[in-house]
Amino acid sequence: MGALGNSAELESELIKRNREIAKVRDDLIKQERRLQEARLRNDDLLERLAVLDAEVTTKTGQVKDSEQKVADLQERLETQSSDLQKAQEELAAQGAKFQADLAAQKLKWQEEAADEKGMRSELEKLQAELQRELTEEQQQHSDCQAKLGQSQLQLQESQQLHLDLAEKLRTQEKHSQEKAQELEQERAKTSSTSEEVSRLSALLEETQRLHRDLEEKLRMQEKHSAEKEQELEQERAKTSSTSDEISRLSALLEETQELHRDLEEKLKMQEKHSEEKVQELEQERAKTSSTTEEVSRLSALLEETQRLHQDLEEKLRMQEKHSEEKVQELEQERAKTSSTSEEVSRLTAFLEESRALHRDLEEKLRSQEKHSEGKIQELEQERAKTSSTSEEVSRVTALLEESRALHRDLEEKLRTQEKHLEERVQELEQERAKTSSSSEEVSRLSASLEESQRLQRDMEEKLNTQALLRAEAQLSEEKTRMLEEALVAEKAAQEAQAGTFERVAELEERLTGERQLLLEAGEALQKSKAASEMLQSQCTELRTRLSAEEERAAAELREAERWQQICNDAQEEMEKLAQAQRLESEGLQKLLGAEQQTAQAALEAVQRRLEEKETEMQMKEAAAQHVQAGLQEQLENAQLSLVKLQDQSVEARRERESFVVERRSLEALEEELRRSGMDTRNQLDQALAQLARREAQVQELQSSKEHLQQLKVKLEDAQQMHFAELEEKRQLEEGLKQGRRHAEAELQRVQEDLSHCHEQLQAQRLVEQAVEAKDAALDEVKSRVRQLEQEAKMQMAVVEQQQVTITEQKAQLTDLSRQLDASARETVDASEAPDESRLREGLRMAIEELDTRQVQFCLEKQRLTGALEESRRAVLQGWAAAAPQASAFDSARVAGLEQQLAMERQRCIDQAVDLQRLERELTEQLEAKARAEEMKQIYQQQARRVEERAYNLSEDLRRSKQHDSEVGECAAMALEELLTCKFESKYETIRLRAALDELRSMLQKERLSTYGGYGYPRVSS
Repeated sequence: MGALGNSAELESELIKRNREIAKVRDDLIKQERRLQEARLRNDDLLERLAVLDAEVTTKTGQVKDSEQKVADLQERLETQSSDLQKAQEELAAQGAKFQADLAAQKLKWQEEAADEKGMRSELEKLQAELQRELTEEQQQHSDCQAKLGQSQLQLQESQQLHLDLAEKLRTQEKHSQEKAQELEQERAKTSSTSEEVSRLSALLEETQRLHRDLEEKLRMQEKHSAEKEQELEQERAKTSSTSDEISRLSALLEETQELHRDLEEKLKMQEKHSEEKVQELEQERAKTSSTTEEVSRLSALLEETQRLHQDLEEKLRMQEKHSEEKVQELEQERAKTSSTSEEVSRLTAFLEESRALHRDLEEKLRSQEKHSEGKIQELEQERAKTSSTSEEVSRVTALLEESRALHRDLEEKLRTQEKHLEERVQELEQERAKTSSSSEEVSRLSASLEESQRLQRDMEEKLNTQALLRAEAQLSEEKTRMLEEALVAEKAAQEAQAGTFERVAELEERLTGERQLLLEAGEALQKSKAASEMLQSQCTELRTRLSAEEERAAAELREAERWQQICNDAQEEMEKLAQAQRLESEGLQKLLGAEQQTAQAALEAVQRRLEEKETEMQMKEAAAQHVQAGLQEQLENAQLSLVKLQDQSVEARRERESFVVERRSLEALEEELRRSGMDTRNQLDQALAQLARREAQVQELQSSKEHLQQLKVKLEDAQQMHFAELEEKRQLEEGLKQGRRHAEAELQRVQEDLSHCHEQLQAQRLVEQAVEAKDAALDEVKSRVRQLEQEAKMQMAVVEQQQVTITEQKAQLTDLSRQLDASARETVDASEAPDESRLREGLRMAIEELDTRQVQFCLEKQRLTGALEESRRAVLQGWAAAAPQASAFDSARVAGLEQQLAMERQRCIDQAVDLQRLERELTEQLEAKARAEEMKQIYQQQARRVEERAYNLSEDLRRSKQHDSEVGECAAMALEELLTCKFESKYETIRLRAALDELRSMLQKERLSTYGGYGYPRVSS
């Protein structure tokens, strides 16, 4: 009994170890899956990091381009402001000079009003000269235009001539080549045409020279045209670059939109899939509770069927041996008796028919087995379609009933066959009655037939039982697989939820990534890869160790079975051999002591493992709390990033409004500049009209000059009539000479004033040109401002999209966090309650078993001591003669038992070593988990750094936008300065008009004074 108890303990320990090994396998499979997921995540992270690098490079390039544009605009504004200041200074100096000149002229005009009368003739001459010069210049201009037209026509004609000449040269070359060929042919025929060939070669050389000259000219023209084409291509390239940039930006926008849509769709699909999986898992959990009982029942049935199968196999072996022996005997008897050959042949034919029937039955059974397997497959398919285990149980029962019905049918068929065989046996008995010589053989054959029938029945029963056992085993295996798949699906759903949460976190990190942190992440990923490789190597080692442990466990089971057999033999020998109880009792005591020690060590190991599992559960709870804390921190960081993005969006909207205001101000400035340009053009038209008026005045002066000549004639007549007034006239002539001098001085001054006016007009033209250049620059600035506005709009759209995606991600994060909290609570509650209950029940059972075994050990010890004393007395009294033989037998047995004890001790030592290895591996796994947690902390720190970098980038963008607004303000100030300059130029033109009007009024007064007074006296020669 003690040996049986020890074997049961060993079996329980082996079962426990197998369970622990299975748990370790599950843990290893989980770790492998996690490693694979971590690799996939690392690959996704690397791809996303590459995408972020590309985005960062593009954004940095855009920022640099914008900074360069801003710098160029600042430089242009500075140059424009400097030009404006210079123009203002020049205009101020010119205005001061003009005012001083006007004041001096006014004084001089007041002083010399009386002396301007003699200047009219000289003015007329000067005006005539000016008109001649103007007409000559106009003629020269028209001649130049005509020459230019002629030169253009000549150029066109020359180009056409060049083309014609080139064509002619080509034709001549072709013709000359043809002639040269003909001449060469003729030269081959006749040598008298050498002079013509030389002449033609000279002509060819001349044509080639002309062709070369024309080609050089054409090359020059082509170079000129190529330069023009290059300029055009440069302009096209500029325009195409702008269009390419616009298309690239639009493509980037579309790609980002598509990415956001894809991410949203993926997240939605993942949420739906996770919800469906959660529902399925809940349903499967509700179903697993009902299937566990069925699995236990089926396992019990499997054990019973296995036992029956073993018994049947043993019986079949025995019957096969017996049948073979009988067949041998029949063959011997057939060799002895040749008289009964016909009957033997008939009986052999009957045996063959029975064998054929047996084969048919076997085929039918195989077909039935195949049919049952097909039905089982159909059941598997239906089970895949329907997850309800109640229907599966009903179907299994239906299948069992069908198999029973088939078994009944087979039994009926066998009964019919038995009846047929019995009839044949009766016939054989009748024939045996007829033939008394073959009676013994017939009896033997009938016995063999009965045995064959029994064998057939046993085979059929065996096949039926095997089919049933296979069906039940397949069903039980399928149910266990379903349970395992359900558990795996639950774990996969949890991991998928964790994966979705991590992906959302990674998406948030993508928005705030930079290169340095990406490099650090790459290094960390390499480290994680190295750690994952280490874990993989550890997993492979664990697998090998587990396989070795499984083999050892199988060997231990075999040894336990062998030990059971040995124990049974020992019990039988103890009952038979009472004399050897002394030695066997000593050996049993030793074995019991060793087994007790092993049991105590196993219990201690179990307690240690329980403590380790409790510590692991505590560590897992701490890790879960840490993960929850990390998730809360990530959520807080995400909220902070959302607040920052909202602030940035508000700032961007404000900047957009400021851009709109600046654009409106620029449009108003453009309208004012256009108006001012129109005003300046009107002023120029007025100045031209004034010049035309002056020309008309000059013509009037010419007419007045002619009238003066007429008056001179009249004055000469009056001089002839008035000699008395000669002295007065001489005095008047002297006054006229003085007036002429004064008039000449005034003419010089007027010429100077005219030159000064021409200079002012040129300066105004230059100012207009500068204004036009500034208008062009302003147009460029406006175009760039529009581009910046478009970029700002694009950035605003991107920011809005990012806000939308962030809000959606936030909602998803909240949902996922709730789901994770709920699932974590459910898993913790579901895992803690049954584990604790099971552990407590196991401990109680172990304690009770220890108490019972201790009591049994004490009782067996007392019984063995009494038995030993009785055996001693019996040995001393009656078995003195058989003592040496028994002692030799007992000594051999004791040696065998000692060897077994040594084997068991070595096995215990190996198990202790394996347990130590497992403990080391568990410690290594814990260290790996700690390293993984450290890596998570490092990643969190990196994410925080990335957020800080993103915040710094947002501040830099805000500063750049402020700088852009300052540049816009500088542009507005420059436009205001331009407007003031235009206003001052208008004021100066008005002042010049007033001065011209004053000159006109003075001239008119002089005309009136000349026509209203007396004539000059005639001067004698």
